[in-house]
Amino acid sequence: MSLKFKHTLKLIIFHSSLKLILCTLPGKTPGVKTPGDVYYFSDFCINLRLKAVTRPLTYEDSDELKFAPLSSSLSRNLLSKAKKRPPAWGAEHLNRYDIAEIEKAVSFYSSKRNYCPFFTKNCIIPNVLYTRRFPRTGGIAHINFTSAHWNTLLNIPKNSWGNCALIGLADTLLKSERGSEIDSHDTIIRLGELPLHGYEKYVGTRTDVTWVRRSGKMSPKGSIKADRESVRLYIGHNNGIVNMSTLKIFDYVREQEGISHYYGGIAALIYKLFEVKNWNKNSRGKKKPRGPSSGFLDALNLIFSGLCNRTDLYGFSFNCGGAYHNKKHVMQISHNCELESWFFHYLMKEHPELGACVYL
Repeated sequence: MSLKFKHTLKLIIFHSSLKLILCTLPGKTPGVKTPGDVYYFSDFCINLRLKAVTRPLTYEDSDELKFAPLSSSLSRNLLSKAKKRPPAWGAEHLNRYDIAEIEKAVSFYSSKRNYCPFFTKNCIIPNVLYTRRFPRTGGIAHINFTSAHWNTLLNIPKNSWGNCALIGLADTLLKSERGSEIDSHDTIIRLGELPLHGYEKYVGTRTDVTWVRRSGKMSPKGSIKADRESVRLYIGHNNGIVNMSTLKIFDYVREQEGISHYYGGIAALIYKLFEVKNWNKNSRGKKKPRGPSSGFLDALNLIFSGLCNRTDLYGFSFNCGGAYHNKKHVMQISHNCELESWFFHYLMKEHPELGACVYL
């Protein structure tokens, strides 16, 4: 029997029990069905009937919105050309240990008493020590909020953003005309300020929140694109717009005994769990380990924050292809998009309580 059709086993946890599912699909996610397969969809995600409701993004004193001068310019940065990509994980995965570790991590990061993705007073507890490990450097940081500092944080209650759409940049957006569906969400969050004009039927027209990216995916500092007039909040930093409400990323865990492996965040933990050593042994230059993409980090922050009643993901590639506005703009091979997409789909199928749905 060839390896191509060799049966492999996938272990999946349904609530507290383990069930074995026989899979015959080889490929970039060995042993499991390819991300995007209807197998991953729960009734919650299949039945998408939305009617947009305008919701406050923060519960502060002032509701007045101010905008900086408009700019229609947007530069593009091309990433490396497509290369032959390694599989999502090695032959020893996916196994019982992997699933058990994933389940423990999901349980840990789902608790606001353990983990806070953002600087909000609804999650962070004053006079409690929080810790973070920076995976790239291995450095450790600690922070303890005084009551005075805590009072300066944004007030964003759980589920207050309602039904959210988080829009990435993958060219998979062009496979379905979901623009109207995207615009029907209560809160629409876009990664960067990528073009909307000419792509409206695929990506929609509204934007409530901009997740600030590097300069090539944003307007020049101090300006905002004309098609982003509806934006009411930035995530990350203000991109030079000093009067824009800004939700800053925290990504710290509450310091406790025996949980130091969680200090680096759930994205780093997933990458470490499925690490393929020497994945680039035949490449030239410095041999760096693979690391999570910014889109993966951002989506997980939003999902585990609980700010949204549901988080619908659009434009998060399962095939590492191009961007919807520039098909030569492919994901760097140092990111494991196959693993990232599978994990999104795993959360969708196994953890409907998180409200994550993946529509590619």
